[in-house]
Amino acid sequence: MSFIKRPPERVTREFQLEEPLAQTLDTYAKFIDSTPDHVAASALRFVFWKDKEFDRLQKEQRKSSSDQRARPGEKSLIQRLINSKDFVAFTLTAVRGMALYFSSILTSPASAARCARTSPV
Repeated sequence: MSFIKRPPERVTREFQLEEPLAQTLDTYAKFIDSTPDHVAASALRFVFWKDKEFDRLQKEQRKSSSDQRARPGEKSLIQRLINSKDFVAFTLTAVRGMALYFSSILTSPASAARCARTSPV
């Protein structure tokens, strides 16, 4: 058995963001010296971690799938939830909220001073 595990498989998804949110996402990614993909993935992980009702739903789904195998071709409850428009809207709303929060941090005088100190100008 190897000590270092293989990284998880990457899947490409396409989302449309409002212009101010997209700009804030890019600004925050630059602020932490990362990529917009990493920021979005981290924001989604945070949302999934904080949403206790969703956690309960996942646990129920795992239990029911271990108790009873899904019929071939039938989508699981989690697959239906993830593919639903409500789930995408909820996730994007959560990301927007986090972006607004981080935007307020980035526009604070202390943050501007910190960015000015680290800027390679």
